Amino acid sequence: MYCGWEVLKIFHLKIYNEKDFKYENGRAVISFEKSKKYALVFLEAIMKNHEKIYSYVQGFYRFIMNSNNKPFPEFKVSR
Repeated sequence: MYCGWEVLKIFHLKIYNEKDFKYENGRAVISFEKSKKYALVFLEAIMKNHEKIYSYVQGFYRFIMNSNNKPFPEFKVSR
């Protein structure tokens, strides 16, 4: 899972609309009501990869608790 791919997906599916964003203090801000369509794309990516994410977090936890016996976990990014 790589967020960059999800951003490209939003752009190519024409979900992105510049009018959804306001620019304040040099930052793009989106209202809660308009953020739903963007959040759905990212949540879909998370759900597709939830087992990989869980395994990574579990491996990271085990590394922190006992780093002598466990290798540092790697999260493999795939398309």
